[in-house]
Amino acid sequence: MKSTIHDRLSDLPLGEVRYFDQIDSTNEEAKRWLEQETPTRALVVADEQTAGRGRSGRRWFTPKNSALAFSLILSDFSKDATPTPAWATSLGALAVCQAMEDLYNLPATIKWPNDVLVFDRKICGILSEAFWVGDSLEAIILGLGINVAPASIPEQTDPLLPAACIDDCLSMQQPSKTISADRWQILHAVLSYILSWQERLSASELMHAWENRLAYRDKWVQAYTEVNAAGVLTDKKTKEGKVMGLAIDGSLILIDGLGSIFHLKSGEIRLRPVEENQ
Repeated sequence: MKSTIHDRLSDLPLGEVRYFDQIDSTNEEAKRWLEQETPTRALVVADEQTAGRGRSGRRWFTPKNSALAFSLILSDFSKDATPTPAWATSLGALAVCQAMEDLYNLPATIKWPNDVLVFDRKICGILSEAFWVGDSLEAIILGLGINVAPASIPEQTDPLLPAACIDDCLSMQQPSKTISADRWQILHAVLSYILSWQERLSASELMHAWENRLAYRDKWVQAYTEVNAAGVLTDKKTKEGKVMGLAIDGSLILIDGLGSIFHLKSGEIRLRPVEENQ
């Protein structure tokens, strides 16, 4: 498997690639790597994660032979700009959307701030983390988990935001055909788009591309700003509004029922759609 992945990615301008049949978390391995050195465009890929993480430490389900789990270490950014995990998250989300559109003609959208949806179902989650040495930002770890085959879908999912996999989305799109997505083809495509965006990045260009793929645009959503210790949504501190777009800093712009505009900044906020007749 390791040689196969190296062969499939050989034409990309990556640094060292480390593959694991099983690992706790690709993001955690990337951190351990960074504690020893600061590689450029280095990649950690795993077939199975035993302790994969989403935001706020929530578990990310990654069984073997069914999903993509990888982390890209970005350390060659411009010293004139200050990148953030949100910046990296947007790169990853856009890359996944473009890969889905180009490889399979699937209509992918970005649910702010860090999920990719197809047919309003979650196929991908992104966790970006900054790695600091003192006051110096050394690197950003861009971690992605993509559900490819049915076995990658956890038994319990959010009924308002159900999980899906690429194979099931392809079956929904073409019910008469049985199509199995190629995990390593998807990995190549996503990495290619991430690296392309990094090379031609500008704040306005990125924001325009992100906004064009924004899920729930002109629809009503609830923003949950509090979860309990188990990571479950509570009914406290919720805001409701219609999604208008993105601000230049990447915050989400909404308008409430009284016409007041407010912004949501990335953090412990989770969006869920509400009824169309709101």
